[in-house]
Amino acid sequence: MQQEKVDRKWGSYTVLHVSDRVKVKQLDIDPWASISLQFHYNRAEHWFIESGVALVEHGGKQFELSAGNTIVIGPMELHRITNITLPKEQLKIIEVQVGDPVDEQDIVRITQEGA
Repeated sequence: MQQEKVDRKWGSYTVLHVSDRVKVKQLDIDPWASISLQFHYNRAEHWFIESGVALVEHGGKQFELSAGNTIVIGPMELHRITNITLPKEQLKIIEVQVGDPVDEQDIVRITQEGA
């Protein structure tokens, strides 16, 4: 499989693996940027913080995760992640999506993505 890199306002992601019910991505989030506040109907997301510091909004709470930490975001759970790494460097996350389907049409955005 050829790796697909997709640019976004907040940085980029690269698809590393796809199967019927699993998609693995590497997210590269720019300094002080964040993904949209969102949820998914049909999939869970497992995030592994590879490097950097993330401010995570999940379950109505905010908390920080750093390199080596993980979190599971279940279907229908509102979430957002912001790069708060100092010094200003990209936040790198390995995201494993599990569900049916695992496609971009399963995103419900509450706010728009970006810094």
